[in-house]
Amino acid sequence: MHWPIRNQILLPLITVQVFVVICVTWLAAWSSLQRVEAEIQHRFRELTATIQQSAFPLTEAVLKQVRGLSGAEFVIQDSSGRGLVTTLDEPPAADWLQLTTSTNGQESADASHAAVPLRLHGVDYLALSVFTIYQGEPVKVLVLYPGSLVESARYDAVSRPILLGLLMLVLSTVAMILVASHIGKRIQEIERQVARVAEGNFEPIPLRRRRDELRDLSASVNQMSVQLNLMTAQIRETERAQLVKQLAGGIAHQLRNSLTGARLALQLHRRRCPQAEEESLDVALRQMLLTEEQIRGLVALIRDEHRPQHPGRLADVIRDATALVSPMCEHRQIRFEVSGDPGELHVADADQMRAALLNLCINAIEATTSGGLVRIDLALSGNQAVIDVSDDGPGIPADCESKIFTPFQTSKPDGMGLGLSLVKQIAEDHAGTVSYLRREDRTILRLTCRGDLLPKSSTTRIP
Repeated sequence: MHWPIRNQILLPLITVQVFVVICVTWLAAWSSLQRVEAEIQHRFRELTATIQQSAFPLTEAVLKQVRGLSGAEFVIQDSSGRGLVTTLDEPPAADWLQLTTSTNGQESADASHAAVPLRLHGVDYLALSVFTIYQGEPVKVLVLYPGSLVESARYDAVSRPILLGLLMLVLSTVAMILVASHIGKRIQEIERQVARVAEGNFEPIPLRRRRDELRDLSASVNQMSVQLNLMTAQIRETERAQLVKQLAGGIAHQLRNSLTGARLALQLHRRRCPQAEEESLDVALRQMLLTEEQIRGLVALIRDEHRPQHPGRLADVIRDATALVSPMCEHRQIRFEVSGDPGELHVADADQMRAALLNLCINAIEATTSGGLVRIDLALSGNQAVIDVSDDGPGIPADCESKIFTPFQTSKPDGMGLGLSLVKQIAEDHAGTVSYLRREDRTILRLTCRGDLLPKSSTTRIP
């Protein structure tokens, strides 16, 4: 059976609250009633003591004034029980006899005894008798306090604590219901959020300003939603990447076979036709060899393979890359410039570095329009080289900057997003980095790498 958390909070609290209120109300009512009873007895004692010790004549007028002040009725009887003065209507003889009989044994010289109940003319009284002197003769004064006043005082004494207790119970119950409902709603919000997360909706819930355990729980659920969203995206991206890897691996294998066949055909043509233009054939063969090398690097990236390294001079790497991209720049009517002195810096893998530099140059050329400028700027700092490949194209969109070196992330409609990820891997293999800069309306891709400075036999200046 479903038992809401609100009821689990409310029922024990209300039960405890009702018990506490009943106990407190009963104690307050009992204490107030005892206080009223004590006050009534005190009033009797004070009233009888005043009458007994009075120095003024107890005439009917005086007794009526005292009645107006105290609310009590008075009867003065002589020693034979005959009524002399009374503030009551003249009672029958039987009533006088009842008064005399009921109060026999209650006379006191010091008025310290308690009042006794008495019913007269259908009205309940508390009666008390004292002796005093009236017109030089000893008399008995009966003090009759109306029971209605006593009951009213008792009712007031009991009703106020009960009303206050009920009011406190109602207010506290309403407050607990509101608090429990508020907490229940917040828990339901978290429950709905967890249900949405289970359904694949990772939208976070707004956090309240007051810091408490429920806010911390909401924050934890939001954090869980963020992490699950990232993990879900990563899983989807991994599945997509695996599919693309399989597809790219198959395409790369076919391209490598086709390029190998084309390269062999050109080599055979050069043997059969020695009069053919050697320079054009050499460029074509070199382009095919480098393309094969790039495809092998791509396959190694896809399969996460570690290929054997072939060290080489950085100057030769830059010269080969320049020779390969120069025809492309001429065809697109783009200026291509190289500056800097690589010296005798040798890199750990010349083939990989050439592939990285070619990728950066081709990206720059594709981003530049006719009449633009692509530059390679090289600077050495010890055994570290900094290579800047810049262009005056529009740059990379701001929402893609953080993902340009991630595999299969590209802003090109026909791109696969593998070129710059290959550059990043090559840079890391050479203890370097690759980064994106935008400076003075030029896009710069900066490649850093570490190498070995060998003894300088000659300095190669890149044209």
